[in-house]
Amino acid sequence: MNTLALNTLAIWHRFRWLYVPASLLAFVLQRSPLVRLLGTTELSMASPAGALLRSAVTVAALGGYHTLAGATQLSANPASPATATVGQPFSMVFALVGSPTSAASYEIRGTLPPGLSVPGLSGDLLNDSSGVITGTPTVAGSYALSVRGWNGLGKGGFGGDRTYTLTINVQAGAVAAPTITTQPVGLSVNAGAAATFTVVATGTGTLSYQWTRDGVAISGATASSLSLPSVSASSAGDYRVVVTGSGGSVTSQAATLTVVTAQAPTIVTAPLTQTVVVGARLTLSVDATGTAPLSYQWQKAGSPIVGATNPSFTLPSVQGADAAAYSVAVTNAAGTVVSNAATISVIPAVASAISNVAVRTNLGASQTLIVGFTMVGGAKPVLVRAVGPGLAALSVPGTMDDPRLGLFDGATSVANNDDWGGGSSLVGSFASVGAFPLPASSRDAALVSSVSGGRTAQVSGPGAGTVLVEAYDAGSGVAPRLTNVSARNRVGTGADILIAGVTVSGTSPKTLLVRGVGPTLAIFNVTGVLADPKLEVYRASDGAKIAENDNWSASLAAVFPTVGAFSLNAGSKDAALVISLPSGGYTVQLSGVANGTGEGLIEVYEVQP
Repeated sequence: MNTLALNTLAIWHRFRWLYVPASLLAFVLQRSPLVRLLGTTELSMASPAGALLRSAVTVAALGGYHTLAGATQLSANPASPATATVGQPFSMVFALVGSPTSAASYEIRGTLPPGLSVPGLSGDLLNDSSGVITGTPTVAGSYALSVRGWNGLGKGGFGGDRTYTLTINVQAGAVAAPTITTQPVGLSVNAGAAATFTVVATGTGTLSYQWTRDGVAISGATASSLSLPSVSASSAGDYRVVVTGSGGSVTSQAATLTVVTAQAPTIVTAPLTQTVVVGARLTLSVDATGTAPLSYQWQKAGSPIVGATNPSFTLPSVQGADAAAYSVAVTNAAGTVVSNAATISVIPAVASAISNVAVRTNLGASQTLIVGFTMVGGAKPVLVRAVGPGLAALSVPGTMDDPRLGLFDGATSVANNDDWGGGSSLVGSFASVGAFPLPASSRDAALVSSVSGGRTAQVSGPGAGTVLVEAYDAGSGVAPRLTNVSARNRVGTGADILIAGVTVSGTSPKTLLVRGVGPTLAIFNVTGVLADPKLEVYRASDGAKIAENDNWSASLAAVFPTVGAFSLNAGSKDAALVISLPSGGYTVQLSGVANGTGEGLIEVYEVQP
């Protein structure tokens, strides 16, 4: 044989034992007693069998290093078994650590204490190098979890052949009854607005809430706050909340909800347009209704006037720069209303003017007294009153029980009043013009109206009696001004004659045309006229007669058209006179000669500005 053949034969002879059947090798590796036995004999031998066994043991040992079992331990903080308390926060961190590798995923099975959880746990799988058991336990008891680990994600790689146990013992904690630290607060809210009540409470365990109104549970009101998006009158009441926890229940104090049915303000009487003489005093007033309290803000040309926050606004001495449009905003909790603007015009001073007229007469049932007046130079507020019951305070007998007042522009009714009602705006007007007060509950009639041009006041009543009709210049200054006043009614005898009072105001005498018309009324289709009227003028301060006329003088015919008075029939027995009167009050009386009676008319005209 050659050298190569000899060497091959030698190798085969030396390692021929390696041809042991595979089944025999598996049997050897799987029999632990045999491995131990051979470990004491064969493994110590230098024979081929000993070498094989040593090799098999080495392989088995290497296999042990590829598993987590035996080479890894469970680490937990706090250590298992751990103690937790009901109602107290708890946290435990755990991990499988050791050599040659630590866990990368876990299988966790068993029962977690109620109230605790493992963040990231999906089913029984946790992909992480460590886990946390956290939360607040709610039920006492002993709870055990089994834990297995793998060195790969999703229970992959090596491991899973050993189960570790985590034990948590939950003990009962101290139970505290709920305590309310912030009580709900009572509210006052406008109808339609939102209202919210809130309570703050502490106590053991999860707290629950139940709100009540007047002791009745409110369906669905189970949060710490109760919101009412739109309250109405039926929402008013006492609201409480019952707070319940592990330690019992507590009821809050009552929070009272008051619902304000807020009536928005309404303008009853707006400020009146006026023309005012330079230097005169101007007062603008508004009468408004609505739920109190009402607040006021006067405006000039739309801009607020500082400090003008009352129902009336006064300029003590009007100047040219005060000419403007004035309005007032009235506000309450329900809103704001702005009055129509009153236009104030300022003109140079006029010396004197007729400032008011008063007519007293006895009216029959359903009979009508007509009082006329004319305002020139612009618009001005005029206070008109029909006083019957109010005359009782002046000791006038037989007064009309319920006079009714209407104001007309030609045939058009522009204002009317039956019972004046005691309104604050009218009360202020009475005082400003010097008219005597009326009882708030009386059935007298009164109104204020802006007048430009001619007006008639017509007064009647369901019953007969004495009535006083008054028209007052309620503005200031003498331009605009009343230039004529008149009164028509049936003229009787004695106390039933027709009497008109006239006031002149200003700094110089006023020349007036005064007429008492009877016969000429027939051309206006008036029947039953006073055939022969007699006119007398008295000074009010001392009652002295200062002028009179029975039949008018033809020399006055030229004066009539200059003041806008209708002509008198030539030669008629109507009465007329021209007189210059200083500032003050005067009474004009119209009666019939020889106690004649019939329909009569008193007229007073301004002759010169």
